[in-house]
Amino acid sequence: MYGPRIIGRVVGSRFGLLRSSVLALALLGSTAAPAADDVLVIRGVSIHGRFAGGPDIDKGIVIIRDGRIAAVGGMDLAVPRDATIIDLDGGSVTPGLIDACALLEPTDRITAEARGGRPRQPLPPPPDFTEQHADHDDHEGHNHGLDAPPDPRAAPILTWVEEPVEAGGLACCALDTCAMAAMHEFLGEGTICPTCGQVILSEEEHALYASGLAPRTSLVESSSEVVPHTLVIDTINFRSPDFDRLVRGGVTTVFASPDSAAVIGPRGAVIRTAGPIRSRVISDAADVTASFGSDSFRVGPGNQSPFGNFVSNRTRRPNSRMGVAWVFRKAFYDAEKGLAGHAVTGADAPPAEAYELLGSIRAGHTPLRLKARLQRDIEAAVRLAGEFGLSFTLVEATEAYKCLPTIVGAKAPVIFGPIYIDPNGVRGFSEETRESRLSTFALLVNAGVETALTAMDLREEDGLARQAMYAMRAGVSFDETLKAVTLTPAKMLGVAEQVGSIEVGKRGDVVVWSGRAFEATSRPVAVVMDGKIVYDAR
Repeated sequence: MYGPRIIGRVVGSRFGLLRSSVLALALLGSTAAPAADDVLVIRGVSIHGRFAGGPDIDKGIVIIRDGRIAAVGGMDLAVPRDATIIDLDGGSVTPGLIDACALLEPTDRITAEARGGRPRQPLPPPPDFTEQHADHDDHEGHNHGLDAPPDPRAAPILTWVEEPVEAGGLACCALDTCAMAAMHEFLGEGTICPTCGQVILSEEEHALYASGLAPRTSLVESSSEVVPHTLVIDTINFRSPDFDRLVRGGVTTVFASPDSAAVIGPRGAVIRTAGPIRSRVISDAADVTASFGSDSFRVGPGNQSPFGNFVSNRTRRPNSRMGVAWVFRKAFYDAEKGLAGHAVTGADAPPAEAYELLGSIRAGHTPLRLKARLQRDIEAAVRLAGEFGLSFTLVEATEAYKCLPTIVGAKAPVIFGPIYIDPNGVRGFSEETRESRLSTFALLVNAGVETALTAMDLREEDGLARQAMYAMRAGVSFDETLKAVTLTPAKMLGVAEQVGSIEVGKRGDVVVWSGRAFEATSRPVAVVMDGKIVYDAR
């Protein structure tokens, strides 16, 4: 197997590349260009994903200067002196992968032991830590450390002890500092710990944690079923190990999606998976996601019907698919009344803070996503969107193969996925996955539907690169598959002018593969963002 070679000035990266400087080698038959301070050259690779920039190149060179793609061409392309050179004969390079519907984990729920390492322990406070530091967040102008290295005092908050606490065959997947850990056995399977807020799972259910995400918990605001005025960005831990896993899989940009616990959920965020934290947020208030099907009354604590005279904040609609349609429809009519200055009544009325966003969705100013799996839910979503004249993107669409004419007629783009045989995560608890097909993505593409591919909460062996491999095995061409995880999601997220293809002037976000991308024996050996090596597996 061929291995990459670095020739020239090796710059540092967060993975600890050695800093050194040696003479650059000139390409045979070419004249070296002038030296440059911040230039990365990827040489000897097949180049895919040029799209409008031209056809693929069997063996060529990509030059990234000052974070932007400066040149793409054959092996006769002039290489600047003293550039960092990744020389990978037999490898390939593609644009950075983009997941248009990623569910991010706020903490790492896969134990360090399961990954072959040791659990990370909280760092002790520095010796000079005093009570006056405890209220440092209240100082005027405090920026929460976005521009500074991690504060050791924050380590107990940002660094988790990853071992689950077990009691009587049940386990709490929160921190081992949970004060109720000893009581989890008595709380019982399927209940929620009132202290750490996590579902108590049996040992068998831990197999469903393939993604690292808790399958039945939610981070979505639960005071109402209509919360488009809230933001997913407020839940994101930018130091979560989940970002490392995404980068290792070649994913450089994601839409951070809410889970499906609300009928009309929060606004997602478009973020980059690596780099300085402050520069990683592309949009902190992007699409709103609405959920059809059973998730909105099953994910998280779940909604309840009245039980005698006992009611709680969970005693509310929806409790059925009819209830989902009722809450969705009433939200838009109530927003129309509220914005017109009329009184809004009813137990299912959305909060007043949501009116403006609902009006913006109806006017087409705020993008809307409709998440549905079953044929009946897809058709209900399309019908309700038509009732209000809503433009939308269809998400997940497990049974799209049953209603292709409906989807084609709606002229709605689709974010399809993940592709699986055995569902896990929240899908593992749903009856909505029983009739999934491996060929559905291919049917959507062949029907002319603009379709992106997503891994959602899956990582590693079932991550976005593997999703692309599954799509190709189901009959989708390499070019169409590559577009579905690069340029198409970039267009959906409104960032296609910056990323999504290898073209001069775009961001230097690329993935270097050991072989042809998406083959079973190929893997990312280097991930580059803004011309910087952020992952190096050489």
